[in-house]
Amino acid sequence: LLRLADYAERGGVVDYEVVKVYKALLEFDTISAEYRRRLNGAILHYYYQQYEGDIFEEYLRECKLDLLEEENRNLAIRYMVDRELYSLAMEAVRTYGYYGLPMEQIQKLCTFFVEEESVEYDELLMTMAFELFHNDNYNEAVLKYLIRFAKGGNRELLSIYQTAVRLQFDTQDLEERIV
Repeated sequence: LLRLADYAERGGVVDYEVVKVYKALLEFDTISAEYRRRLNGAILHYYYQQYEGDIFEEYLRECKLDLLEEENRNLAIRYMVDRELYSLAMEAVRTYGYYGLPMEQIQKLCTFFVEEESVEYDELLMTMAFELFHNDNYNEAVLKYLIRFAKGGNRELLSIYQTAVRLQFDTQDLEERIV
């Protein structure tokens, strides 16, 4: 099996049969953690390139992110966001962080959760919302979340307030916290 995997890796060709070999190799406890991460990364790329819809989404649901290198883990989280598997993506972000994700992905993920009617203050959502705001990647939903729940120094709150006033948002909640 190792020889087959080695030939496939050298040849750069990953197909269904090679993925079966990779999966069989992953069953062995003797495989090093580094090699395990490489195999899992190759499987992730294969599923992304070859499958649409249910098969790829099922793979993302079953994927063990801790067995992926950081770059591939971030890629898997991006795919989760693209496929609107937001709860799964947020669970991964809570575990591994969102460093390395593009702002557009962070915005989509954050927006999904802050638009929920029952949204409450959440430290991670607030951190994401502040980062989006400071990088000018916020949208209406993110700004409304900040207006409603932002805490911090007056400088940060005033910046949010000024933006909210300029865009004609209701700022009463924010004004009370500033005072």
